[in-house]
Amino acid sequence: MIRIGGKIFQWKIFILLRYLLMGCLALFLKLWWSTLRVRISKESLMVLKNTPSPVVFVHWHNHLFFSSYCRKFRPKGDLYALISAGAIGAWISPLFEFFNTKSIRGSVNWRGKQALKEIVQVVQQGNDVVITPDGSRGPCYDFKQGTALVVKMADPAIVFFSCNFHNAWRLKTWDRFYIPKLFSRIDCTFKHFSSYKELTNSDDTRDIAEALKKELMAVTYDAS
Repeated sequence: MIRIGGKIFQWKIFILLRYLLMGCLALFLKLWWSTLRVRISKESLMVLKNTPSPVVFVHWHNHLFFSSYCRKFRPKGDLYALISAGAIGAWISPLFEFFNTKSIRGSVNWRGKQALKEIVQVVQQGNDVVITPDGSRGPCYDFKQGTALVVKMADPAIVFFSCNFHNAWRLKTWDRFYIPKLFSRIDCTFKHFSSYKELTNSDDTRDIAEALKKELMAVTYDAS
């Protein structure tokens, strides 16, 4: 069983409470999203709709507010996201479920190897996966090698995802998390590669990670 912060959080009453609270939050977020002016170019929209599964969506942790947005445009199939195996992950995983996104629990510090195996497995089964390469503790825009291992082992299509938030709050967290203000505009970009081999001739994980980071930074609006 995955540790989620103590036995008390495994009681049925707390499990029910998590789903109740996350259900209310999901409804609130859907109402929030309905006020946003989201713009996606025809080219990016074609990438979303027409790239066959399996796909690994790669975006930075501070864009997590919109990580499930691509699900509405994808063909039928499951979408998975890597979520922390700790107490915070236990609380937010039901939130992802309300947006039709299944959870794979793990991080560098807890259950990392098992989570990597599960990600590769669901990709090989033809499912889409969302990964934040600098999560879950950063530093911001630090591309960890776990994502490179996934694309090396499973060799799926890769779609880099980034948003330009025209009016948003930035939290004082390690990733400077974006929260778009109501009625604000968001420009979304999706860039597709059929394989990591289009980006590098090397099979070294460090070289793959460097090539992936270069492409993601190229579509990141606030990259410096």
